[in-house]
Amino acid sequence: MIYTQTKTKPKEGQDYILGCELIPTSCWSEDSNSFITIWGLSIVFSNGQVIDFPDLCTMQSDVLKLKHRLDGVSLSPESIHYIIDDFLGEIYGLSIV
Repeated sequence: MIYTQTKTKPKEGQDYILGCELIPTSCWSEDSNSFITIWGLSIVFSNGQVIDFPDLCTMQSDVLKLKHRLDGVSLSPESIHYIIDDFLGEIYGLSIV
């Protein structure tokens, strides 16, 4: 896993994202009668917590865009679900909550 530097210096004791890694998962699609790749993210926080979102979408470029937005951001692990939900709503008009 490759970790990136923070974009802005976090305040003392404030959690931030050390880095994100793309997670590919192969799944059978009945529609296409073939295997497809579902993309997700593994997010590592400064406090050592790792949160995985293994099945965000089929478009690698969309998950990569989210990864670049998150790398180095000051954010608590408790808030990441809202950020992911907002991003999916932005690109698909859907909510996962």
